[in-house]
Amino acid sequence: MTDTGRKGKILIVIHSLAPGGAERVAAMLSLGFEARGYEVVFALSENIFHFPHGGRVVDLKTPSSPNWLIRLPRQILRVIRLKTAISREQPDAVLSFLQGSNLANAIASGRQAVLSIRNVMSQERPSLQWIGSVLFKRARRIITPTRGVRADLINTFGFQPEPIVHIPNPVDRSWIKQRAQEKLPEKWQAFFQNRVFINVGRLTPQKGQAGLIRAFAKLHESQPDTRLFIMSEGELRGELEALVRSLGLADVVALPGYQDNPHRFMARAQGFILSSLYEGLPNVVLEALACGLPVVAFDCHGGGVGEIMTAFGKHPLKSIEGSRLQRSPGGFFAPLPGEISPGEIDAGGEEMLVEGMGRLLASDRELFDFEAVLTPFDRDTIVGRYCQVLFEGKAVTNKTEEAG
Repeated sequence: MTDTGRKGKILIVIHSLAPGGAERVAAMLSLGFEARGYEVVFALSENIFHFPHGGRVVDLKTPSSPNWLIRLPRQILRVIRLKTAISREQPDAVLSFLQGSNLANAIASGRQAVLSIRNVMSQERPSLQWIGSVLFKRARRIITPTRGVRADLINTFGFQPEPIVHIPNPVDRSWIKQRAQEKLPEKWQAFFQNRVFINVGRLTPQKGQAGLIRAFAKLHESQPDTRLFIMSEGELRGELEALVRSLGLADVVALPGYQDNPHRFMARAQGFILSSLYEGLPNVVLEALACGLPVVAFDCHGGGVGEIMTAFGKHPLKSIEGSRLQRSPGGFFAPLPGEISPGEIDAGGEEMLVEGMGRLLASDRELFDFEAVLTPFDRDTIVGRYCQVLFEGKAVTNKTEEAG
C-alpha cells in the first residue's frame, strides 16, 4: 500500500485519451476512483486528452505508427518504460485497456496485471489472437464488458473462467444530458429540420455502414423527409462517399467526420442505427439511449448490444407478429444477417434495417422505457465493481445479476 494517505494507487495504462469508447470508459473510471479516495496515475503512450479525467499522467513517449517496422520497436520500448513507471510509482493495481496496452501490461506487470478486453478477440488479426491467447493468460484478472466477450475467451482460446469478470461499461447520464443541450452548429441546423437517423462508428467493414446506406436509400424513396448522419472517420470514407453519390443521396446522407459533441446531434434525431457486425459493449448505444434516442441494432457478435437492449435479461425482447424484429424498451432488435467474414450486410439485413427505421418513424417515443435499459449501467455502481476487482478480486463473482 502506498503512503499517500489514500486508499491505494491505481495505474491506468492506455494509449491515449483520444476520442474512443475505451478511452471514455478509462477517463470516467479515473474520476470515479478519485471520488472514492484512490490515487490515479495514467501511463499514456501519447498525451492526447479528449475527455475530462482524474489523476496525473506519466508520458511513455511511444506514439503509434502505421509502419510496423517502427511500431514493433516502440511497443518494446513501451514495455520497458511501463516497467520503469511501475517500479517508480509502486501502484497497488495496474489496469489496462485495448490490445497494445494489454500486451504491455501483461508483460510488465505479469501476474498482477488487470486487463480490460473490450472486443471479441476471435475477430482480431490472427497475430494478435495468438499473442493475446498466450500473454493475456498471465494476468491476475481480465475484465470484459459483455458476457459474449467473456465466453469467446473461454470457448475459443481456452482461458480459465475464474479470473474473467464481466463488468459492463458505465454511462454518465448527467454529463451526456448537459452536452445534449448545446446548440447545433449553424451548418447542420437546416439538415436537422428533417427526420434524421444517426450512426456513430469508425468507417470500417466491422460497422456495416455500406449496408446501412443502401437500406436508407430504400427508406428514403417512401420517406423523402428522412436524412442519415454518420459521424466518424476511417478507411472506408472514400468508398462510402462514392456509394452515397452513386445512389443519388449526396444531399440527404452526411458523413461529417468526427464530431466533438455527438450528443447534441443525437438529442435532435429520430433514431440511432447500429449496423455493426460485431461489437463488445458499444458506448454509443448507451449514449444514444441517455439522449432519449431509440435504437435499431443487430444482435451482432460479442453479445453486448443484446445485453443493453434487454438490461441483462431483466426486460425480455417481445416478438412482433410477421417480423423478424423484436421490440425492446430501448428500440428494435434484429438477428445478425449474413456472414461476418465479408464485412457486409446481406439483402435480408438491409430489409430489417429499413423496417426498423420505418417502425421508429411510426412509434411514439413514450412507448420506450430508456430508464429501465440504462439502470444497470449506472456509473457509480460500475466504478464500485471495478474497485472490487482491483482490490478485493476474490470477493467478486461472475453472476449476471451483479451487472445490474
